Amino acid sequence: MDEQQEDRVDEELIRWCALATRAACSRMTAPHLKALRDSVGQSRSLPARFAWDRKATAHAQIFNLLADVITDRPVPALFLNRAVGAMHDLIVTVGPAADGIILSSRRRLLDLIQAGDADGAAAEMEQHLRRLHFMGRLARSAEPKNIAVLKMENDHERGRARDH
Repeated sequence: MDEQQEDRVDEELIRWCALATRAACSRMTAPHLKALRDSVGQSRSLPARFAWDRKATAHAQIFNLLADVITDRPVPALFLNRAVGAMHDLIVTVGPAADGIILSSRRRLLDLIQAGDADGAAAEMEQHLRRLHFMGRLARSAEPKNIAVLKMENDHERGRARDH
């Protein structure tokens, strides 16, 4: 998939996530709110520096939680469930430097959902995903290109490569 196609897919994903966030806000129950609060708390408690992959998983969990709220709306729920993997990959790509931005957005999103502000929650989700998308593009463009990486499968191969 080329960069233009990726952008179209990302735009569609952002749009569906915002729509699903709006729908979830109006259907939120006390157990759903508790799960969201717990998720934000878990994300906050994990160290970004040494466990980024685990923290990225915790950050992406919000999409599963929102999808659980709107299971009666199959299309938005399907997109949110698919978004989990894409968002996890994006969060891993942007790295620990984005942790504060992600946590701030999650807290704002939680506040807006608790207040019943569906439009505000959807706008927060959309703006946040656009920021992450931009950061992801910057991170990917900074990666070295056309550099071959030799992966050794075991100690025997490492020893053989060292001997040559």
